[in-house]
Amino acid sequence: MFYVTNLFIDRFKFINIKIFNLMSDTSNYSHNLFYINKFLKITSKIINEINKNLGWTLLFCQFGVIGFTNDVIEMLIKGSENSFLLLFYLLFFLLLVVLISFQCNRVEKCGEKISRICYKLHFLAEDEAIKQDLFVLAMYAKRWKPVFSAAGFNNINQSTLNFLFFAVVTNFVIILQFGNMTNNY
Repeated sequence: MFYVTNLFIDRFKFINIKIFNLMSDTSNYSHNLFYINKFLKITSKIINEINKNLGWTLLFCQFGVIGFTNDVIEMLIKGSENSFLLLFYLLFFLLLVVLISFQCNRVEKCGEKISRICYKLHFLAEDEAIKQDLFVLAMYAKRWKPVFSAAGFNNINQSTLNFLFFAVVTNFVIILQFGNMTNNY
């Protein structure tokens, strides 16, 4: 996953350079515009395939973090000595989800940068045909923005970390409340 996301990031940086060169090099204008459109469309298809093939795995990794967190909290409250292995699994899944979230967020930001650059160049362009092409390219870039998802339930980016943090805190409070209730009876 990290290799693939780094490839996307590098390609998006290359496309950003191509877009800037689009304004200065008008000799290959139509070829470069075609190449950029093709890249955006193919990237969108590839990311959709990645979401289909890895989406459920990413979703189960998120559930693994929540589930192992619940188990570790329960074992720590009960004072169990066997919580070390669960803590190791929790840290492994947490690190995996955090790294994947940051990488997917980087790809998403690079994809958004293309449409921002196109909009900026659209306002700077003097030729009406180039202005129109840049506007259309910005719309395509926005429509085909690279977004990784966990089986369609949520997007994998930095908001995933917020979701996990609040889910873990909520479960921690619930476990503490149930632990206090069972100790009182």
